[in-house]
Amino acid sequence: MIIAKAYETPTVSSNADGTPGCALVTQTQIIVQSNIINPVVNPNPSNASLSDPGITDPSDSNATFQLRPREQAFITLRGFNVSNDPTQWLSLLNGTTPIVISQAANTDTNTHTVSVPGGVFILTSALPDGVVGGPYSVTLQNLGGTPPLQWSVDDPGDLPFGFSIGQNTGTLSFTPPIEGGPRAGTYSFTVRVTDAAAHTNTKLLSLRLANPLVITTANPLPTATQGTSFGPLAFSAAGGIGPYSWTPVTSIDGLSLDSSGILSGIASATGTFPFTARVSDSGSPGQTASKSLTLSVTPSTPAPPTGLSTLLFDNFNAAGVSSGPQNPTTFVLNSTSEITQLATYHWNGGAGATPGTIALQLQVPSGVVPTFGPFMTVGVSGQNNVANAAWVATPNVVVPAGTYTVVDSGPATWSFNSGSNNSGFTRVWGFAVQASALSFVTQPTRTIANQTISPAVQVKATDSSPVPAALPFIAITISIGSNPSGGTLSGTLTQTTDATGVATFNDLSIDKAGSGYTLMASSTSPVTAASNPFSITNPCIAFPAEVVPFTTVFSIARDSAGDAFVVGGLVGGTTQVLQFVPLPNQVNQQFCNPVTLETNYTVPAYVPSAAERQGDFSAYAGLILIDPVTGAPFPTPNMIPANRLGSVFAWRIPPHSSTLPRLSCSLEPTLHSIEGNVATSIQFTNNTGGPLNVYWINYQGQRVFYRGGPFAALAAEQSYTQGTYITHPWIITDVATNSCLGIWLPTESPDTAVITGSAPSPAPPQPATNLSAVVQGGPPLAAQSVVLTWSAGPSNNVAGYNVYRATAPAGPFTKLTSVPTTNVSFTDITVISGQTYYYVVTAVDASGLESAYSNQAPATIP
Repeated sequence: MIIAKAYETPTVSSNADGTPGCALVTQTQIIVQSNIINPVVNPNPSNASLSDPGITDPSDSNATFQLRPREQAFITLRGFNVSNDPTQWLSLLNGTTPIVISQAANTDTNTHTVSVPGGVFILTSALPDGVVGGPYSVTLQNLGGTPPLQWSVDDPGDLPFGFSIGQNTGTLSFTPPIEGGPRAGTYSFTVRVTDAAAHTNTKLLSLRLANPLVITTANPLPTATQGTSFGPLAFSAAGGIGPYSWTPVTSIDGLSLDSSGILSGIASATGTFPFTARVSDSGSPGQTASKSLTLSVTPSTPAPPTGLSTLLFDNFNAAGVSSGPQNPTTFVLNSTSEITQLATYHWNGGAGATPGTIALQLQVPSGVVPTFGPFMTVGVSGQNNVANAAWVATPNVVVPAGTYTVVDSGPATWSFNSGSNNSGFTRVWGFAVQASALSFVTQPTRTIANQTISPAVQVKATDSSPVPAALPFIAITISIGSNPSGGTLSGTLTQTTDATGVATFNDLSIDKAGSGYTLMASSTSPVTAASNPFSITNPCIAFPAEVVPFTTVFSIARDSAGDAFVVGGLVGGTTQVLQFVPLPNQVNQQFCNPVTLETNYTVPAYVPSAAERQGDFSAYAGLILIDPVTGAPFPTPNMIPANRLGSVFAWRIPPHSSTLPRLSCSLEPTLHSIEGNVATSIQFTNNTGGPLNVYWINYQGQRVFYRGGPFAALAAEQSYTQGTYITHPWIITDVATNSCLGIWLPTESPDTAVITGSAPSPAPPQPATNLSAVVQGGPPLAAQSVVLTWSAGPSNNVAGYNVYRATAPAGPFTKLTSVPTTNVSFTDITVISGQTYYYVVTAVDASGLESAYSNQAPATIP
């Protein structure tokens, strides 16, 4: 601690009035009062020592020296912190400031406090690691300085994208989400702090950002066999900061997972064993990830599966056996079934046989024989512990009802005897399959009576698994649900689902017109599904285009019975006479093409009566027809003069359904309101189960809220009546998604718009592309297999892929994946020599929707 003094001396000066005066001037010479080398001060008072002649009180907590009036003192402190604790500097600074100065009583009795500013230092030397996409907030630590402090980064471009430092707080932070946020990596940047006294300091810091830690090991795990060594199987992870450390698991049916992520051991029991794998990275702070995995263990002896499976066929017996069956092995399934396990016996004189494959062929009268499999088998011990005496396969495949022939790849060693009717010993386990849910994937649409409903109605059958799987070979029957006109449904009313679980009804028709028909789908299981409402209309003929006489001048009137009458004509124009219009030949038949009243509003042109074709509308009580040219009633009430029949056109719109038809949302870009003078109303009825937005499409074609938005939405099961004009279109959307549910156009009389359904069903993902199949292996090197690779489709919501195989280009296709694989490759090891296989792949989203088939890839096994 150095204490120096400066002093003042008198000098001649001038007073304010010009008389001579005296002033004190500070001398530039500095006199060192004290120079104490390395004193030991608080916070260690046991070593107190401030021995110096200039210090009147040498205690370490009260270094005192004298100043005469007008003297100045300059104090310099330099310290050494032996504790390596930077906070001790704060103790030192706090112990030496403020400096208290007590002046003489005759000059000032107050005590003055002088603050001594010091430097500013950045204490933070290391930053915690961050996770890409996650929030980050760390406040940098400093020492000393005169508040307020200002923080900055010398080059903000050195920070990870989206990161910033608080100017007043010194907090380095990132708040997601930010589009195109930071990427994983190590970022180095220089932080600067400046205090109010313009002291500044910098420090070079580094920040590591890692991707989120995830476990990438596929689930379920490869199947283990009871009593057989499993693995070692190395688990995998991605993201985080390596190396990884796995939490050991020691109770997986005799298998264990060690800290390096290796699963190995010998399975002690059969069944399915779920467990949770956990991994940690080496970050600071570290990340952890977990994933639920399942290990399946197959039996070491041919035993029926647990659960719903039962023994469907069994011709095993304990008598002596021979090899090479003389008759085929056949069995019958009375309903669609899932085959869970197959077993054949190969005693082979006590030698057993190397396991091969088992397939099932459906007997058909002619054409391509559907084949399921072949399925790879595992060998298990038989009588007298003969190895590989039994071959066991677990196909878990759904097959239709029918008679099946068992195809064993080792007929020369396949056991049989007279008790099996000289057929190969076989056991089949499985259970009858029933649909848990039905849904219309293609709804019936408005169709003319006695004509085929197009596009064809389609119904999908699914099971009750967490991600519902499509069920093939399920018989589905269609019938009429709601039947407003007593119509009869014709066509093929029962169809079987295909490999995608969809039954297609190509020839359905209904014979009577009506609005509000529904179809009902049912199966052998007690589940049903109802279609959306649709209409059946009467046949129609084309109204000759040249007869439509106007587009600009018209009037609308209504009689006392509520029928509407439209009269129109061209100013100064001429048209064909009405009697030349060809008439339909059926009662209530109407013209197919609607007649345009204004820019975007249409009504159906119904057939005029014989009197109407002559301009005579006098039969309608309470009617006043207005001449569209003059704007006044015709001279003879409700009679169009004969000389005007060539230039005036009139038609009647009889009473019709009070429920307005729903129009496609695709029409919205073509619609807008125009000025109209025919007032009407629409009652909007919400039958969707959720709140709705109601919009008017204004004169510029824009949506304008009438319900929802700034107003209360139209609640479920509620209705309200909206006044409008016949030239004003309306559009309805779902509040939750703002998805369009339909467009309604008002008519000349008050009608109801019934809104049903909900937001449009999500579309399935796009299929995978570029599927290829390559045959690998083969004698004498190894077993043969087919390696499939493909490219992901354009959809961004794909959760996995299903792989299918057939022995004919047209199918049927059998699914090879028990659950969708997340990879874009698959290896089929269940192939046999001499067979040609045809492969396809489908994409599956998180909700279980499955895409169409990819391109087909054939592979011939040499």
